Amino acid sequence: MKTIKEFFTHPLIQMALVLGAITIILAIFSKRVFAEPLRNWELGLPAFLAALFQGFAKSRKDSPFSKTWVGLAIIILSAILVLALNA
Repeated sequence: MKTIKEFFTHPLIQMALVLGAITIILAIFSKRVFAEPLRNWELGLPAFLAALFQGFAKSRKDSPFSKTWVGLAIIILSAILVLALNA
């Protein structure tokens, strides 16, 4: 990777950045916003789904559902679901 632009456009880097941000957001909401902390499986759900998506995308490279934006959408939607169900 020669430039910083190439670095940030790599699919694995994008997944890692979004997953890290989502994990931090869930931890902040768990500690500061909600009356009781989130359970461990709720905190780990986006990371688990990201790992499943990575395996799916690796095995089916030609599928339209193996695009990076689909994985990012899965991570974000799972985090929104966890936040909405615990609000």
